[in-house]
Amino acid sequence: SGLIFSIAIFRFHTLKIIPIAHRLILDSLKEGIIVTNEEKQILEINPSAENIFSLDPEICIGQDAMDVFDKWPELLHYKSDEEETETEITIYKGEDTKYYLVNRTPLADVRNRIIGHVCVVKDITSLKSTELELQHLATHDSLTGIFNRRQFYELADREFARADRYGHSLGLMICD
Repeated sequence: SGLIFSIAIFRFHTLKIIPIAHRLILDSLKEGIIVTNEEKQILEINPSAENIFSLDPEICIGQDAMDVFDKWPELLHYKSDEEETETEITIYKGEDTKYYLVNRTPLADVRNRIIGHVCVVKDITSLKSTELELQHLATHDSLTGIFNRRQFYELADREFARADRYGHSLGLMICD
């Protein structure tokens, strides 16, 4: 097996190809990739992540991720270092609102010790816009734009429960 590795390394220039392939793959992904070590320092960030978060890679590599991503605390706050987590974040850029799904996966060494994390940031803006539009259609009358009957009953139930919980009286006035 040592002979095979030697051939792969020297004849096929494997050690020269791997870093080039690594960089090419990271640079071509549409998803943002952020790699941190166990101290939460940023080790790697691809151009998509730089664009999403408006970051300069020269400044953020080696920095504490908690400081770099202080505007998005939900990006790095999690219950356990050993669990894969998924969260949604919202980024406002001027008048634009972008929604992203962040998958955070722990990186383990051969002894299964956590040595860092990989965050994959995927743009879900069009999916979220469709979800919000469907939610609006499900709760509003299409002709008048006001809450439909089902939404009215849900809100009324919630308000009746709150009045009951706090011992308040409640009045309801209906105009047609």
